[in-house]
Parts: sequence; C-alpha cells; structure tokens
Amino acid sequence: MTLVADPLKLKHRPDASLASVNVDGLYPNMSPSVFRTLQDRIAGIPTPRIVEIGIGISTYHLCKQLMEKGGTYLGIEHNRNWFDIVEAWIGRLLAGRAKQAPVEQRRVVGPLQPKHYPKPLLYVDSTFRAGPLTVTLLLRQAASQTGDGTAEEFHEYLEAVAGPADVIVVDGRARIPALKRIAETSVLAPGGILFLHDAKGYKDQVSSLFPGGVLLEGRGGFKNALRPEQIAVNVVPEEAYLWQAPAEIGEQDG
Repeated sequence: MTLVADPLKLKHRPDASLASVNVDGLYPNMSPSVFRTLQDRIAGIPTPRIVEIGIGISTYHLCKQLMEKGGTYLGIEHNRNWFDIVEAWIGRLLAGRAKQAPVEQRRVVGPLQPKHYPKPLLYVDSTFRAGPLTVTLLLRQAASQTGDGTAEEFHEYLEAVAGPADVIVVDGRARIPALKRIAETSVLAPGGILFLHDAKGYKDQVSSLFPGGVLLEGRGGFKNALRPEQIAVNVVPEEAYLWQAPAEIGEQDG
C-alpha cells in the first residue's frame, strides 16, 4: 500500500489497517529536501538522543536511521489512533533485526488524571530495546483541544517532553506551548538542534524564542498526506525552522 493508492486513510483519525502498511514505501509529511536536512544533521551525532513531539511516518524513518549507530528516541503523541499505528510500525522495524539483537518491549497502560481536567484519560508508555537503540513512545491524550491546543489542554503531553536531547523535532499539537517549554527548560542539550516543521505559521514566535535560526525552503515535491485534496507543490517557502543551541554557556545563538 502507498499513500497514493489510499490517501483517504491518512486523516486525523486514521484507519487501523495502516498498522500493516510497509512504511519503507511511505515518505514523511514534509518535503524530501527538508527531511534530508534533518537526517543529515542527525547523522553527524555519534549516538543521538532524539525527542519528537508528534509522531508519524517520520518516527519510523528516524528510528531506522538509528538502528545501526544506536541512540535513543522519545516520541510523544496525543492521538490514540496514530500512537497504535506507529507502535506497530516500530515493533515490526525492530523485529526485522532481531537476529542481530533480541528486542525487548515494556508496555504500561493506565488512566491519566490530567491537572486541568475532571476525568482520567488514557496513557500508554511503550519502550523497545534492541541492541544500542532504545525507542520510547508515549501516549498522552489531551483534555480537550482549542485550535492547535493550549498549554492547559496538553499539560501532560508537554510534561512528557524530557531531555537532555541532541535533537528535538516539533511537529505535533500545541506547538507554541511546546516551544516555550523547550526554551524555558534544559530539555535541549548544549549544542542541540531544534527542528520546527510547518514553521511559516509560527515563525515570529519561534524566532523570538530561538533567535538566529534558519528557515528552510522545501523542495522535491511535497503533498500533505493528511490532506489529500491538496495539490502537490515543488517548493514550500519557510517550511521548517532549524536552530542550534550554543555549545557552551556564553556562546552566541546560531
């Protein structure tokens, strides 16, 4: 199955059958040039510690990149459908290398009592260990959602963002609160990389919180699989924002 063959299944409530898709044949929902830039920066880190806020097809490809060199990946998601699908993808990816290193999985499921919500919601902690690679997927449902999501609605989701991380990818909900959490805490390691996708709508806020970064233009043909009615475009201005933290205290941002 490919995105072209059945794009309507990739919506905000995707069909469970996507769990059986061959993800090697799917491309993340961003321009090839932008995703390549992210992967190139990760390739320069010996054993990367990656945090991704908002999981999806990119999760599979980032974890696949870490399989040989090792590292850690932490993915945080609010949508139960997407969580279950991506968890199945990762399980299959790691099982494929079980002969080189046995795969261990620990899964914890329970009710979550949000700070700002009267009734409990579902949480899932799913951790895979395969040789030098550890992958942790966290489901933290939102209490509700207003637009992109507020800090109160996504309190537990945002609290799950932990470090220190060498790379933090922001590509989920509550993006401005997520950026503020990163800016106000030490979850991004010195010299670490912040990558914000869909940056055009957030460029004023992200450049204020993380000045001196670079806006990346997307090239190579991009079609948002979550919105199949969109026409594919070859160039996406200001698609992503890339910022690197100072390596040491006192260095200039850049």
